Amino acid sequence: EVLFYVIPYMTLRDILNMECICKYLRYWVRNDALLWRRLHIEPPLSKRIRNDNLIKLFERAKDQLDCLILVDCTMITEDIINHIVFVMVDIIDQ
Repeated sequence: EVLFYVIPYMTLRDILNMECICKYLRYWVRNDALLWRRLHIEPPLSKRIRNDNLIKLFERAKDQLDCLILVDCTMITEDIINHIVFVMVDIIDQ
């Protein structure tokens, strides 16, 4: 139960690593949209993340994304950022 209080203070990299611990955590991490409300991608993860990875993380948020911070994400294209912004604006307009 303590884990649920600790997770908001974990980095994105640590949350992704939790998927490897056990089946329960893997299921919970992948399906809890609240974990994905804030995507702060920073080094060293930012050097490896690509467009398809960012889209998968964005889809995990299930329309709950509040904040997207990309620090030194050299493999992310402007087209993907535009796509995410377009989807978010469309969700807000609904």
